[in-house]
Amino acid sequence: MAVASFQVLCEGVCGLFGVTPPRLQADANGLTGFTLQVQDVDISVVEGPAGATPAVLLLVEFGAPPAGRELQAWHALLDANFLLLGAHAPCFSRNPVTGDVVLQQASALQDVSCEALVERIRSIAEVAARWRQDPFLGEPPAAGDWPGNRPPGAAMPDSRPGASVFA
Repeated sequence: MAVASFQVLCEGVCGLFGVTPPRLQADANGLTGFTLQVQDVDISVVEGPAGATPAVLLLVEFGAPPAGRELQAWHALLDANFLLLGAHAPCFSRNPVTGDVVLQQASALQDVSCEALVERIRSIAEVAARWRQDPFLGEPPAAGDWPGNRPPGAAMPDSRPGASVFA
């Protein structure tokens, strides 16, 4: 069941996680939100900016890309962005302050229930925890097989079973 307000969402989600809901206050940028730690992964739930359609934004801190393989990691994450197309699909980004990988996802508040959001948070936290152990969730393609290295007109490879980070 959809929630009536971000405050109600905060109270419901925190209740389902067994934590006391914080007192919501806008930050210096005018954004309101709260952060949960699930499987040692920080997940911020933020209310969309005022004046826009009421929305819920998830920001999931995946952590730093692996040292010495940053370029390969960013290529893999950008490839995942390409495969995760959809109206409210998650996308990977870079925290401009820390340089860490962040997964972002937005949903209309009217389409979100506390139970569904908790399930999404648990699922994404599990993926983030796995990514921290194996940033490629299996080995990435060989250096010459990145899409940018294929000849013009060459077909994209078929998705490998289990290659999706949200399977």
